[in-house]
Amino acid sequence: MNLILQVVVAVGIFLIAVALGNTLDYWNRKLYARMQSRFGPLLVMYAGFRKVLGPSRILQPLYDVAKLWGKRTIIPGSSRKNLFKVSPVVALLAVSVAILMTPVCDLTILGGLSWALIGLSYLIMTVSLFWIIGGAASSSPWGAIGARREAELFLGCEIPLITSLFSAAILARSLSFCDILNFQRGFLPIILLNPFAAFAMFFAVLGKLHLKPFDIPDAEVEIVAGPFTEYSGKLLSVIYFTRMLLFYLLSTVFVDAFLSGGLFFKGILYPLNILVFLGLCFLFVFLLSTVHAAMPRYRIDQAFKFYLKYIWPVAFAGLTLSVILVSTGVV
Repeated sequence: MNLILQVVVAVGIFLIAVALGNTLDYWNRKLYARMQSRFGPLLVMYAGFRKVLGPSRILQPLYDVAKLWGKRTIIPGSSRKNLFKVSPVVALLAVSVAILMTPVCDLTILGGLSWALIGLSYLIMTVSLFWIIGGAASSSPWGAIGARREAELFLGCEIPLITSLFSAAILARSLSFCDILNFQRGFLPIILLNPFAAFAMFFAVLGKLHLKPFDIPDAEVEIVAGPFTEYSGKLLSVIYFTRMLLFYLLSTVFVDAFLSGGLFFKGILYPLNILVFLGLCFLFVFLLSTVHAAMPRYRIDQAFKFYLKYIWPVAFAGLTLSVILVSTGVV
């Protein structure tokens, strides 16, 4: 693939990520509202408001990003200004590169690299790490508390996330995302071979997305917005955009690693894989939103104990199961 074509494909993947990330974020907000007997952002706007607000609110996550981009950015005078300003940008860059490592129905730029899964793991960790740095550098007490909570949650959910991904890699005998997809296409979806790893991954994603019961770092009624409290204007817009892309990235990673990337059809029926991929992503977010609506917020000590007591053992059980399946020649 020549350089120009690679750039075109990379831009195309990123645009897909923006479009699907926006839609999945909207879907989560809509489901969460309906489960609480609220309307949420309207897909079809009331006739009387269409001239002012447009025909739909399906682009509400992007509207929020655009609105904040047009506002003034205020930098706290007592903050570590360089760290405060650069942290959201680095987190966004990390998500953007990770997106290029995650195949979308066989479409990828970096997913075929032999170390793609390692790179993806580091990039996902980078997002949380720089959110912690940004909150700590803000000089705000709420930012400091939020950064500490983010660090504790990071320790709790990152290990099952990475362990689950490597459980899939062991079964495929490769750290390449494309090889993991090819293994599932030729055998079975990994969720059927190793449901423990998929279960642990699901709860790790809840923590990474700050969904209940793991929305402790930015609990509005307790610590304003946690590590993001002092952010405003363009920098807050970057954070919102990063979180929107995380919805796409983590949903796609789960579907690729455990559900064959939606690639169940071949030949003339291959285009149906796109619909299957989208359906699986929406189903995954539906399950996330259901837990988000049904659960109260944990305290940070409760969240860490939950991961340590329940999710870590399940994740390590998944890793052990993958080793057993490979060593016994089952796969």
